[in-house]
Amino acid sequence: MEKKVIHKVPNGKLLKVIADVDNGILVSVQITGDFFVYPEEELYHLEQLLRFQPLDKQLLLYMIESYLKQNNVQFYGITPDALSDALMQCGDS
Repeated sequence: MEKKVIHKVPNGKLLKVIADVDNGILVSVQITGDFFVYPEEELYHLEQLLRFQPLDKQLLLYMIESYLKQNNVQFYGITPDALSDALMQCGDS
């Protein structure tokens, strides 16, 4: 089931996540909002990495943080924690 979450990051920007979740698994993920990612093409790769992952807060947070560090990606206006929270909200019924 596809769900859209709009999350205002404290002291940050607006984060929008559209995700299709099936039995607790992220089937598709689209991340948008008024934040910045540098380099910006890495956002697509992060979305692809998150596909077919279970909705597990600690796992998602670890994957996001590891991806950012390994690929020298910077978030401006959002945090890995805010993104993992928004992804988790996509699983709420």
